[in-house]
This record gives sequence, structure tokens and C-alpha cells, in this order.
Amino acid sequence: MSITENKLQEAAVLSPSVPVTEVLGGQIRALLNAGLQLGLSLGRVSALMGDVIRERLPAQVAEGHATSDEGLTVLLAEEGGCVGVEKARYLFRKPQPVTRQALAHQIRQGKVLAYRSGGGDYLVPVWQFRPEGGLLPGLPEVLAAVRDHLDDSPLAAFAFLLQAHPLTGGKTPLLALRQGQLDSVLAAVEADAR
Repeated sequence: MSITENKLQEAAVLSPSVPVTEVLGGQIRALLNAGLQLGLSLGRVSALMGDVIRERLPAQVAEGHATSDEGLTVLLAEEGGCVGVEKARYLFRKPQPVTRQALAHQIRQGKVLAYRSGGGDYLVPVWQFRPEGGLLPGLPEVLAAVRDHLDDSPLAAFAFLLQAHPLTGGKTPLLALRQGQLDSVLAAVEADAR
């Protein structure tokens, strides 16, 4: 019997009112913290946990039918993935970063795209920043249009920007935005709203 199985049995016996999901959540957080303390990146720990979970998934999922969590993981990893607020501060303004508060304000205002993880931390996609610092031109307008016309979830903006669209010439709206085609990206948002 594994340590986790022992903990679950102990929790069930000692405190039947504590939901098993809380015990499991605590175990997962402990494993995550242990991996981070050993110097592994958050992405690597997540990948390891995903590998272990996939070993136990039913055959139909293991053969290519992604779960919603796997879809989210793929979406957040696209185009260079995401970083925490600390690193995003440096991407937003170089060489001197903005403060955490200033970046968090931009996120809350909807000008910078971020996804709030289950742990409450922001995951900020690196692809929204220019190499020299600052946001891609037109991105705040696109984010506002997505919120107004499609959905106000940050994941709606991720999905819209990272999937090829016919009104952006069959390329992703993100690539079209990088190429200065703001009008075609905004037209794609409006078309998807209909």
C-alpha cells in the first residue's frame, strides 16, 4: 500500500467528514511543492504528474482522446507557453520591469491576457509580448473585442488567438496580429460572434 493510500485510509477513519478530494488535493500540493523544492520547473512537475495519471487512464483516453485538463495544458503551452507574473514583469517592460501591482492591474483591466490557475496564480502567455518589451500592437483591442463579442473567459481569448481562422488567411489570429493585420483579426472576432 502506498503512502497516499495510507493517508486516504487514515483520513477516512479519523475524519469521515473531510472529503477525499481535500486529502488528495493536499497530497498533490505536497508533491508539487516537493518537486519545486528539488529544482524542477512547474512545467516539468506537471508533465511528470500527467505521465503518472495517463498510465492509469482508460485505453480510449490514452489512445488520443484528450481530457479537458489535457486540452487546457496544451492550450497554455502553445507558442512558448506561459510564465508567472514575476517573469512576465520583465517581458512587459525591458530592461526595467514593471511592478507586480502594475502588471496585475493590467491583467485585471483586461489589457494583458492571463489565466488564473487552480492555485490562484496568474499564468501569463509569453506570446503576447514583443521581443523588445511591451504588448503586441492591437492586442488590447482584440482582447476587448473577444470579451465583448465572444466570451469574457481568458480561455476564450487563448482559443481564439491560437486557432487558425479563415478570415486571417488560414493562419492563427495571433500570427495575423504579429503581421500587423489588426483589422482582419477584429473582423474574425465579429464573424465568430454571429
